[in-house]
Amino acid sequence: MWADLFYTHPALYVALYILLDGLFAGLIALIGYAFSFYITNQFAAAAFPLLLFWGIDYLSSLLARAIPGAKWSYEISPIAYLHPATLRYDPNAAIILIELSCCFVQQSQSFSKGEYGMNRSNPFRFDLRNGIRFIAKKFLVLPLLVSLVCFEFMLRLRETASLNHQYAGAQPTLGDFAMYLFGGMKPYIPNPDEPFLFPVSWFLVFGICLFLTLYYPVYDRDTFGKMVIVYSGSRTKWWTAKCAWIIVATFLYFFLCWILLLINCLLYGGQFTLSVSPYMSDIFLLRETVPPDQWNVCHVLLLMPPLIASSFGILQMLLTLWFRPIICFLISAILMLASAYFCVPVLILNYAFCIRSNEILVDGFSFPSGIVYALALSLLCMFIGRHRFRNFDLY
Repeated sequence: MWADLFYTHPALYVALYILLDGLFAGLIALIGYAFSFYITNQFAAAAFPLLLFWGIDYLSSLLARAIPGAKWSYEISPIAYLHPATLRYDPNAAIILIELSCCFVQQSQSFSKGEYGMNRSNPFRFDLRNGIRFIAKKFLVLPLLVSLVCFEFMLRLRETASLNHQYAGAQPTLGDFAMYLFGGMKPYIPNPDEPFLFPVSWFLVFGICLFLTLYYPVYDRDTFGKMVIVYSGSRTKWWTAKCAWIIVATFLYFFLCWILLLINCLLYGGQFTLSVSPYMSDIFLLRETVPPDQWNVCHVLLLMPPLIASSFGILQMLLTLWFRPIICFLISAILMLASAYFCVPVLILNYAFCIRSNEILVDGFSFPSGIVYALALSLLCMFIGRHRFRNFDLY
């Protein structure tokens, strides 16, 4: 295999064999380790990879005679092609990649079966693996949601440009897409001539995030979490690990939102900058704004949505110690609706309406205050929950 390289680039030839042998050596070693999840005999687990590859080597020699009249010309035995020598059959890159993939998939499935017997003394590592896997499939709704919001934004931009010719030919920025997704709505002032228009896209973005981070802690608490608490020897560790998991999962959720925004910005020919264009004040129908050339909202867009959402996620988990999960989510939905209607600091979800920031509105909400309120709410919920969970009846 790679005979031409042996004469033209011998160093590359050696390096490729070292890389290939290293990959297979690691996977072969892990096969025995993965097999140990199914049997308790150490000798059998250690011998299994050897017997497996002997079997593949024997099968390779039989393939030429398996079908009368057929001529087999590809080598499938790693024993044959993992060392530089003359081979019985021609090596094939596709077959080698398939065998590597099969080894990897087999080990992943084995580790999945054995995961509940591992790392139960470390609740955070346990949650990081199982919690993300628990909600991973539900992330598939994000591409559709973000794409629809970006499409709606482009329609609004065209309408705005048609009404105000100074914006004709305006090129959207990544910051514009993000502001339309995370901006929410301007402060609402009750007026018979101005109906209350609920920010549906903002509600969906935050609602889905809170919904995704709600059910895993409850599910784990009622199932495998009991074993984790026994192994770790501390209910406080379990509660703290769940709070940390909510923070990680929330930031991962918004990181994926930004990746999708970046893709949509590329598809619509936008600029890769976090600056927000002046026409956003027309799209959101804003009044008494800071001069557009002084808008600096990149830190608000990047940090406020995940910080506020993670603090509310911890609040939801705290409420599940008294109420059913669906009731807790309804409470969060009511608070989101109230924050959209009442523009008061005590409803800290107002800080997640990025368009209400004092970087854009003259009387907007302060970014440092939002950070302080989010951290205070998170720490308060963690403290109350820790004491409540110590006496919580798991059975």
